[in-house]
Amino acid sequence: MQNGKQGILSGAAASAVFLALLFFAKAGLIVSVLAGLASYLLFAFLIFRKRTVRIVAEGVTQEDVEEALAEGDEKVKSLETSLSGIQDEAVARPVRQIVTVARAIYSDIRKEPKNIKQARKFITYYMDTAGYIVSRYVAINQDKNYVENGDELVKKIAATLENLSAAFVKMKSRLMENDLFELETEIKLLEQTIKSEGF
Repeated sequence: MQNGKQGILSGAAASAVFLALLFFAKAGLIVSVLAGLASYLLFAFLIFRKRTVRIVAEGVTQEDVEEALAEGDEKVKSLETSLSGIQDEAVARPVRQIVTVARAIYSDIRKEPKNIKQARKFITYYMDTAGYIVSRYVAINQDKNYVENGDELVKKIAATLENLSAAFVKMKSRLMENDLFELETEIKLLEQTIKSEGF
């Protein structure tokens, strides 16, 4: 059905070019036929190219995957930038692990784009959460002498990042195994952990 519509549109465009050249431009029959044929091929190519969408999973296109991965890569780069300002190894270690696991998950998605459905929440929510917690740490650490309970907050953030890092490792494992039920369980557990720790 779609190919039929493309053919009709291309044919109509080619006919219009042929008739315009033959009757209005007085270009001659051979030139008009060749120009009509060339316009048919050009329109068919443009319409086909525009409508070609690679579906990688139900409801997910290759373009969706590329956009999600680009977004995820930006979030990883932001974490890496924050890492350069973190001196405390208790905080830097889990952030490095989060970055490593995130890169591994993105690498898996590049190899198996259909996994994007399971990983989408990870990319959009959990990477943002990690970024938020790290940015809070950096802000509090810079002014911890002026923040009430600054040292306690820094320790709490370090513990939360350890939990988040461990959860990232579990999510990666579940994603690699395509264990959707366990992945959902890990995601819910992580949500509860983050909420219970006040983030």
